[in-house]
Amino acid sequence: MGRGPQSDAVLRALDDARRSGRWVGVDAGLVDLVVPFRKSFGAPMRVEVWADEPPSDDGWDHVVDVDLDVRDGLLVFEPSGGFTPTRCEGRVSSGCYRARVSGRGYSAAAQGAEGMDSYRIRLWPRVRTASPVLRGSWPGWASVP
Repeated sequence: MGRGPQSDAVLRALDDARRSGRWVGVDAGLVDLVVPFRKSFGAPMRVEVWADEPPSDDGWDHVVDVDLDVRDGLLVFEPSGGFTPTRCEGRVSSGCYRARVSGRGYSAAAQGAEGMDSYRIRLWPRVRTASPVLRGSWPGWASVP
């Protein structure tokens, strides 16, 4: 990762994720999802768009709501470490959203099982900005270095 405004936003979002204890950080339109284990690059990420706030994500290990603005109908998912980003174009309209970021399979993946974690982002229109909200926290965070 090079230096500049975008890489600084990544570092600030990472700091926000850790410092807040939400393990999901935000900065300058970027959302950083931290996972409690090293590899997660092949994990599925489902993106859903809802007309209104979706039901709670019961049964998921970790759930955080954040604001997310989509510009030019483009979402980009980029694993850390310089791996190739995945572009999600034309599936989400440009606009201001609330995003519910959810992850599951953390316990199995943290114990070394590969392919057990999965993720979901649910988007719905928002009318005003709101602070991030930790809705559910995986209890294993306490043992992550």
